[in-house]
Amino acid sequence: DLHAITLDDLPEYLVRRLQNNDSPTPNSGLRTMWELAGDTTRFMFQNNLTDYIESAIETRDEFPTSFYAVAMNGVCGWETGTIRVGNR
Repeated sequence: DLHAITLDDLPEYLVRRLQNNDSPTPNSGLRTMWELAGDTTRFMFQNNLTDYIESAIETRDEFPTSFYAVAMNGVCGWETGTIRVGNR
């Protein structure tokens, strides 16, 4: 459950969701990212989840070093201890 995740655990949780994007349902990892998307992201995609998912997949496929490619393809050893969330 997303609401049970602490801020400290959130980055690793999101990367793991993207690594398993199609489990338990297709694009469930990207749907989780959308649930946490801020106003700017939602504005850019005009609150359209389908457009967001299509863009993320296109980015993953076209740019192998993009966040989506790295997270969804699991091509790096991601250490979440170096990720900062907010002003902490």
